[in-house]
Amino acid sequence: MEARVARAQRAYVRGFVRPKPQGRVLLAVVSSIAGNARTVARSMEMHAKRDGLVDGSHHLARLATHAAAVAGLIDSSEAKRSSKLHQAAGVAKHCVSGKTSHISNAAECGDGKGS
Repeated sequence: MEARVARAQRAYVRGFVRPKPQGRVLLAVVSSIAGNARTVARSMEMHAKRDGLVDGSHHLARLATHAAAVAGLIDSSEAKRSSKLHQAAGVAKHCVSGKTSHISNAAECGDGKGS
Protein backbone atom coordinates (compact mmCIF):
# COMPACT_ATOMS: atom_id res chain seq x y z
CA MET A 1 0.00 0.00 0.00
CA GLU A 2 2.85 2.40 0.76
CA ALA A 3 4.29 1.90 -2.73
CA ARG A 4 0.92 2.81 -4.22
CA VAL A 5 0.75 6.04 -2.21
CA ALA A 6 4.35 6.89 -3.14
CA ARG A 7 3.57 6.37 -6.87
CA ALA A 8 0.50 8.58 -6.60
CA GLN A 9 2.51 11.32 -4.88
CA ARG A 10 5.27 11.15 -7.54
CA ALA A 11 2.69 11.37 -10.31
CA TYR A 12 1.13 14.42 -8.67
CA VAL A 13 4.49 16.16 -8.12
CA ARG A 14 5.52 15.48 -11.73
CA GLY A 15 2.30 16.95 -13.09
CA PHE A 16 0.70 13.73 -14.34
CA VAL A 17 -2.21 14.12 -11.96
CA ARG A 18 -3.94 17.43 -11.57
CA PRO A 19 -6.83 18.41 -9.36
CA LYS A 20 -10.10 19.02 -11.14
CA PRO A 21 -10.78 22.77 -11.51
CA GLN A 22 -13.39 23.96 -9.04
CA GLY A 23 -16.89 24.00 -10.47
CA ARG A 24 -15.98 21.54 -13.24
CA VAL A 25 -16.80 17.89 -13.81
CA LEU A 26 -15.24 15.34 -16.09
CA LEU A 27 -17.51 13.95 -18.78
CA ALA A 28 -16.80 10.55 -20.29
CA VAL A 29 -17.68 10.25 -23.97
CA VAL A 30 -16.73 7.83 -26.73
CA SER A 31 -13.31 8.84 -28.03
CA SER A 32 -14.59 9.19 -31.60
CA ILE A 33 -16.79 12.15 -30.60
CA ALA A 34 -14.59 13.71 -27.90
CA GLY A 35 -13.50 16.63 -30.09
CA ASN A 36 -17.07 17.33 -31.16
CA ALA A 37 -18.31 17.15 -27.57
CA ARG A 38 -15.58 19.55 -26.42
CA THR A 39 -16.58 22.09 -29.08
CA VAL A 40 -20.28 21.81 -28.25
CA ALA A 41 -19.59 22.14 -24.51
CA ARG A 42 -17.48 25.28 -25.07
CA SER A 43 -20.31 26.78 -27.12
CA MET A 44 -22.87 25.94 -24.45
CA GLU A 45 -20.68 27.49 -21.77
CA MET A 46 -20.35 30.67 -23.86
CA HIS A 47 -24.13 30.64 -24.46
CA ALA A 48 -24.77 30.54 -20.70
CA LYS A 49 -22.28 33.38 -20.11
CA ARG A 50 -23.94 35.56 -22.75
CA ASP A 51 -27.40 34.87 -21.33
CA GLY A 52 -26.04 35.85 -17.92
CA LEU A 53 -24.61 39.09 -19.29
CA VAL A 54 -27.92 40.19 -20.77
CA ASP A 55 -29.94 38.67 -17.92
CA GLY A 56 -32.08 36.77 -20.37
CA SER A 57 -32.58 33.41 -21.99
CA HIS A 58 -32.07 32.70 -25.67
CA HIS A 59 -32.98 29.51 -27.51
CA LEU A 60 -29.92 29.82 -29.75
CA ALA A 61 -26.35 30.61 -28.70
CA ARG A 62 -25.84 33.01 -31.59
CA LEU A 63 -28.85 35.04 -30.44
CA ALA A 64 -27.41 35.29 -26.94
CA THR A 65 -24.13 36.55 -28.45
CA HIS A 66 -26.00 38.99 -30.67
CA ALA A 67 -27.99 40.34 -27.70
CA ALA A 68 -24.79 40.86 -25.69
CA ALA A 69 -23.17 42.68 -28.62
CA VAL A 70 -26.20 44.92 -29.24
CA ALA A 71 -26.29 45.80 -25.54
CA GLY A 72 -22.64 46.80 -25.75
CA LEU A 73 -21.61 44.13 -23.25
CA ILE A 74 -19.08 42.53 -25.63
CA ASP A 75 -17.10 44.14 -28.44
CA SER A 76 -17.34 43.15 -32.10
CA SER A 77 -14.19 41.02 -32.05
CA GLU A 78 -15.52 39.01 -29.10
CA ALA A 79 -18.88 38.65 -30.84
CA LYS A 80 -17.13 37.33 -33.98
CA ARG A 81 -15.06 34.90 -31.93
CA SER A 82 -18.17 33.64 -30.14
CA SER A 83 -20.10 33.32 -33.41
CA LYS A 84 -17.32 31.22 -34.92
CA LEU A 85 -17.39 28.96 -31.89
CA HIS A 86 -21.19 28.55 -32.14
CA GLN A 87 -20.89 27.81 -35.86
CA ALA A 88 -18.21 25.19 -35.16
CA ALA A 89 -20.49 23.64 -32.54
CA GLY A 90 -23.28 23.40 -35.10
CA VAL A 91 -20.97 21.63 -37.52
CA ALA A 92 -19.75 19.34 -34.73
CA LYS A 93 -23.34 18.36 -33.89
CA HIS A 94 -24.56 17.83 -37.43
CA CYS A 95 -21.45 16.10 -38.77
CA VAL A 96 -20.80 13.80 -35.82
CA SER A 97 -21.37 10.62 -37.83
CA GLY A 98 -19.08 11.75 -40.64
CA LYS A 99 -22.07 12.08 -42.95
CA THR A 100 -23.99 15.20 -43.79
CA SER A 101 -27.39 15.72 -42.28
CA HIS A 102 -30.23 17.20 -44.26
CA ILE A 103 -29.63 20.60 -42.64
CA SER A 104 -25.85 20.85 -42.95
CA ASN A 105 -23.58 21.81 -45.79
CA ALA A 106 -21.57 18.91 -47.23
CA ALA A 107 -18.43 21.05 -47.40
CA GLU A 108 -18.69 21.80 -43.68
CA CYS A 109 -18.54 18.10 -42.83
CA GLY A 110 -15.35 17.57 -44.78
CA ASP A 111 -16.57 14.85 -47.10
CA GLY A 112 -14.39 16.25 -49.87
CA LYS A 113 -17.21 17.81 -51.85
CA GLY A 114 -16.52 21.46 -52.40
CA SER A 115 -13.60 21.65 -50.00
